[in-house]
Amino acid sequence: MIDYATFCQRAAENPCRSVLMVRHGERPHLSPDDSTFGDALSLTDAGRQMARDAGALLRAATPGRTPTAADWFLGASPKTRTRQTVAFMAESMGIADPAVIDVPELGIPGIWMTDAALAHAYHVREGGRAFNDRICVQGYGEGYYPQEEIYRRILDWLNRFPFSARYGLFSTHDLFLALFLQGAGVEVFRADRWVGYLQGAALFEQQDGSWQVDYCVPDSARPFGTYFV
Repeated sequence: MIDYATFCQRAAENPCRSVLMVRHGERPHLSPDDSTFGDALSLTDAGRQMARDAGALLRAATPGRTPTAADWFLGASPKTRTRQTVAFMAESMGIADPAVIDVPELGIPGIWMTDAALAHAYHVREGGRAFNDRICVQGYGEGYYPQEEIYRRILDWLNRFPFSARYGLFSTHDLFLALFLQGAGVEVFRADRWVGYLQGAALFEQQDGSWQVDYCVPDSARPFGTYFV
């Protein structure tokens, strides 16, 4: 596990691209009957502050000056809460007029789900917490690709994705990140030890085209939460 400060240090030293892919900030309760997985949900006031605090930590990736849109590619799952997370983070980083690009591959169904309707049906049938826990234990579940395939698909996508900025910041969803990190073999998640808000994956591109992957939290001394929400 690394924290944002370590990500910034390693990213500044990395001659290739460095990517931070995080869960959004705090949102209101997601109704199990919502088949859109919370399209209309915005960040709570606490979630907005989480994103601002996280963005302030990332300013250190460009030491000695304020980062710009040329330094960072800003992308998000096409959900209100994920777009807002990146926008608030970027504003706190000091990026003027940040433009957040929708990235459907990191959304729902994205490149991690085979059938969103089937997945939603099982979420309702078993309860989101129990279903997510079972998927992480098994490494696969109804409506989702196996975790090893999710890991391969995201790296293949990153290698094809056309952004030339030195850094990438993306916001996506907790179960995607849990399965991706498990597929990478760097972390194991369960319902009582979950991907907290603003936690996620740090990815460092290597000169041979491979990627180094780490579990990343805002502050290893005071992470924003490891609880299931």
